[in-house]
Amino acid sequence: MTILRGAVAEADISQVRAVEDVEAGAHEFPFTRLSADDFERLAYALFKVSAPAGETRNWSDASILLRGKDAGRDVLLHGDAGVVGVVQCKRLESAISLPEVFREVAKTVLMARRESELRGAGIPSGTAYFLTLSHDPAETVLDFFVDPRRVSEARGTDVDAAVREVIEKYKSLAGEDAAEAVATVRAALASMRFKLLRPVDLNQWLPREPDVASRFFRARLVVDNRALDPLRAQVEQILRVSEAIPLLTDADLKIIKQRIESTPEHLRLTVGFASLFGYPREMFVGDDNLRRRVGRLATMLSELDADYLFWMNEKAQEEATRICDLGEVLFRVHPFARQVPGAYLSNLAIDIVSKSQGGLFAKLIERPGGPTGIEDDVERVRYVRDMLLTSGRGYLTGDFGTVAGEGELLELKMKIIRHIMNGIGSEQDMTRFLDDGIAVLMPHLDQSAARLRGFAAQNPSIFIMGMSGLDNPEVVRQMGLTIRALTDAKATLPTGMNTKS
Repeated sequence: MTILRGAVAEADISQVRAVEDVEAGAHEFPFTRLSADDFERLAYALFKVSAPAGETRNWSDASILLRGKDAGRDVLLHGDAGVVGVVQCKRLESAISLPEVFREVAKTVLMARRESELRGAGIPSGTAYFLTLSHDPAETVLDFFVDPRRVSEARGTDVDAAVREVIEKYKSLAGEDAAEAVATVRAALASMRFKLLRPVDLNQWLPREPDVASRFFRARLVVDNRALDPLRAQVEQILRVSEAIPLLTDADLKIIKQRIESTPEHLRLTVGFASLFGYPREMFVGDDNLRRRVGRLATMLSELDADYLFWMNEKAQEEATRICDLGEVLFRVHPFARQVPGAYLSNLAIDIVSKSQGGLFAKLIERPGGPTGIEDDVERVRYVRDMLLTSGRGYLTGDFGTVAGEGELLELKMKIIRHIMNGIGSEQDMTRFLDDGIAVLMPHLDQSAARLRGFAAQNPSIFIMGMSGLDNPEVVRQMGLTIRALTDAKATLPTGMNTKS
């Protein structure tokens, strides 16, 4: 086996054949169009520079582990004390099943014992295992990553069968004692920390790393270089389009019309997401020029759209904190039920942004009903309730396998869990505290939901005209109105809301 690190690993990923026809500003990347090797290189490139959302980065470097044609490659994550994580990648066009996951885990665990980087000791207890997929898995796989210890014990026969299949399939594992191998894999399933990275997770991660995104996915930008129609027809077209954009006021249309009238046709360009005036077309001729200049706009808008989702989630968390700090809630709602506002409002924030963006985020999770598969707020409450009860049942039985982290972070999380479970001795207690708390919380959740929906009352739109518009008195007037509106909005934000945004 060969481990690629540093310059050698960079030379390896330089072989990437980027997907060429990604639409500018898209939020769903075509992972299945990458080759299997390039999908693995994508995982290396991402883990090399950062961590997926919600994951504490406890590694300082990453390497590519080549295992030959029969076993592909994985990514190793290196911390101060050695390997702290393994990333396994599966570029599939269909849903991976739970037995397949067991085989992948068994392959990683058994082959690790033969790897000199791990000093023949195999995978240490507590090592993170990231399964990175190009296609959403089967429901049973989701259950496993929620509670790996319980599911693997319940499906022990499948685990044993997976181990034996792996030993038979891979020549490098010939000679392994089947009983010993089964015991090794079962021990690893009980001691490792498992994290699933689905396409939705990668789609949220890539906009935060635009350099990686542009290396693997190249935007296809179309410039209309044909002679433009007469001015009247062009203005009429803009007016027709603008009828569906409430944020485009009469003053905005006047500015646009003035810009069009004052710019010669050879200095007008239209790309898929922006109109530019005043720049020579020659600047944009050729793939390299398009990528260098218009690609920056695509990256900017992609980051802005992603930031919109993050910002809305921050507002949801601020609202949740405000609710939990209310005297009525502190006095009447059990700590276990105080988890509801954060989970409920975060879920709502995703749906709000998806609808505000006109469906731009609607494919983040391919389920009926939108990004979360939830039709209305009543179903949203039911979803959050079921999710909390599932995690609470595990805590009641002493199963904390899903609690990520180590050292002080893990100690803090366990302290929080002990606090929220205080006074709960049975599932009946937990259900009663949760339902009573939801009854108290719902009026406050409804008010916060209305406030969050108010932030997304209009569909976003952008018209890029350049800094030269500052010499236009009407543009300056509109900017002044915007500044005053922002000042007024800051002054009227509810107590507890973040005023720095």
